[in-house]
Amino acid sequence: MNIIGISGLIIVAYFSGACSAWKPLSPEETLFTYTRCMEDIAAGDLELAKKWMIWQVEEDPKTACYVKCVVVGLGLFDNSSKTFKGDHILEQYEKYKQYTSQDEAGVKEFQKAVQDLKIVRSSNCLTLLKRYLPVHAKFTDVEQNVFFGKKEITDKIYSSDDPAEVKRDFHMINVADKDAAVDNALNNCKVKEATKATDYNDCLWKDPNLKDLMMPVFDYREVRSESYLHYILNPEPYDVAKVKEKVKKYDKDAGC
Repeated sequence: MNIIGISGLIIVAYFSGACSAWKPLSPEETLFTYTRCMEDIAAGDLELAKKWMIWQVEEDPKTACYVKCVVVGLGLFDNSSKTFKGDHILEQYEKYKQYTSQDEAGVKEFQKAVQDLKIVRSSNCLTLLKRYLPVHAKFTDVEQNVFFGKKEITDKIYSSDDPAEVKRDFHMINVADKDAAVDNALNNCKVKEATKATDYNDCLWKDPNLKDLMMPVFDYREVRSESYLHYILNPEPYDVAKVKEKVKKYDKDAGC
């Protein structure tokens, strides 16, 4: 199970540490699970990775261990108790449901199907895969909707003007002192329903406290959404000069 990106494998830029209380996974946290599992298990086998990118699951040893890695990372399987868990599936869906067309009934069916798998006799990769495979086959579309398996979902999230998402974009370029400015710009923005997204963006770009930072924010967003493979090849902190070079390359490739 993995994601299709514009230019290949979709990778995230950072690792999020463990938290004492569970909360819905962000796109970056979820995609980190997929891509770290892919990196560890595919071990350079691009043809196998391509199958995972289109959610094609077969009963081979590497795919079995990839699936195990993913379901553990998403919280669908507890390795210590050898138990499938559906506890947080609905909560994950609720957090981002406005970005999908997924209905709640389908999510509840998926949740029940996972919970009904219960305990497996062994946490061996192939044993786990054989247990989970019927659920995956039946609920692939729901999995993709809940756990960011469709590019259009992450695109909507990245292009939204949810204050939390805008603030996160600033945080990812190492700017952590503009949260109040973001709130102020969005709260005082005069918008029309038909042009809401454009109006909000205009307000952010024109705000005196934010305008000089908006280009770096959008450049880095483009790098994250266009080529997350960059981060698996170059796992390093945000660097404005390198991001600009990546954006120039995208523009050149696109004929801009």
